[in-house]
Amino acid sequence: MDKNDLKSSADKITPNQAQKQKMLKIILESRKRIAPVKRTTKRFALIAAVIAVCVLTATTALAISLGWDEKLIEYLKPSEKQMETLSGAVGTPEATLTKNSVTITVKQTLADSYGIYVLYEMTVPKDMTLNDGVTWEFSHLDAPMVKPDKGYTFGTQSTEILEQTANKRTALIYLQRTAPSENGYLELEFLNLGYYPDIQPPTENVGTIRTKFVPLVEGKWDLKWEFNFADTSKTIEVNKPLSINGSKDTVTRLVISPMSLCVLVRGDDIVGSARPVVNFKDGSQLTYDDVGLGNKSFGYYLIDEDNMIYENQLFYRFKSIINLEDVESVTIGDVTIPV
Repeated sequence: MDKNDLKSSADKITPNQAQKQKMLKIILESRKRIAPVKRTTKRFALIAAVIAVCVLTATTALAISLGWDEKLIEYLKPSEKQMETLSGAVGTPEATLTKNSVTITVKQTLADSYGIYVLYEMTVPKDMTLNDGVTWEFSHLDAPMVKPDKGYTFGTQSTEILEQTANKRTALIYLQRTAPSENGYLELEFLNLGYYPDIQPPTENVGTIRTKFVPLVEGKWDLKWEFNFADTSKTIEVNKPLSINGSKDTVTRLVISPMSLCVLVRGDDIVGSARPVVNFKDGSQLTYDDVGLGNKSFGYYLIDEDNMIYENQLFYRFKSIINLEDVESVTIGDVTIPV
C-alpha cells in the first residue's frame, strides 16, 4: 500500500456508515496490490493500523459534524440518526476555570427531562500524578428545575472516569432529580483535590472505612454557564390503578426519552417491590430491578401525611441511547402502557 492509496482511502471518510464501508473496501482492494513479502505479519499489522486510524478519524469527523464530543459518543454509543435526534439536547459550553494550577473545562452537556450529563476535563500540575484514588472532597452539580406542586425535590449524582493519564482526566457526571429540568444556568462546584486513606478495605457486608480527607491541592472551583436544551422526552399521562403485592396505587405518569425512563406512582411505598419493564418491538426487554444501584435510582416522598400517600419515582438511565420508535410499551405490575 503506497501513499497514494492511503490518501485515497482517507479522502473517502465521512460520518455515515455507508461511507465507512466504502472506505474499508478501498483499503482491502489496495491490499491486493501489495507485493508479496516474507514478513506477512508486518503487512497485516500495517493494514490493521490503517483501518484503526480510518475508523478513529471517521469517529472524529462524525463528532465534529454533529457537535458531539468523542468521549460522549464512545460512552453512549449513539448512531448518527440518534445524534441528530438529540442535537438540540446537546450543549457545548466550554466553561473553564484555572486555580492553583488545576484547570477544569466543561466539554459537553446532554439532558432530558429528569437527567443531565456533564462531561468535563481536568488537568493537574506536572509534579502531581492522577490515579483512581485521587478525588474531590466535595463536588456538586446544580441545575434549574420546575418547581413541583407538592412534596420535596431531591436527586442523585454520580461520576465516572472515562479516560485518565498522569496529568489529565476526562470524567462524566450524571445528575438525576425528582423534578423536570428547565432552561437557565448550570453550576458545577468542586472543593479540594486529594484522597481518602483506607483503614479497612471493603468486604461483602462492610464498605471501605476511611480516615480524614487528605488534600493535595486546596481550593474551590466554581463554574457557571448558560443551559438550554430541547427535551426529547415523551410524556404519557397514565392515571391507571396499579396493584403490587396487595397495594392500592395509581400509575400517574410515564416519561421516556432516548436516554432514560421515569415512572411515577402515587399511593403506597412500592419502591422495594416495583419492577418496570421496557418492552421493545423486536421482543427484547429492559428490566428495572433493585439489585445494585448502577444506572437505576429509587425515590419516594410523602405528599399526603394524613392519608400516608407517597409519590414514588422509579428511574432507569439507559446504558446506551435507544430509539423511541423501537419501544412498544412499558409494563409495571399489572399495568401495560403503550408508548
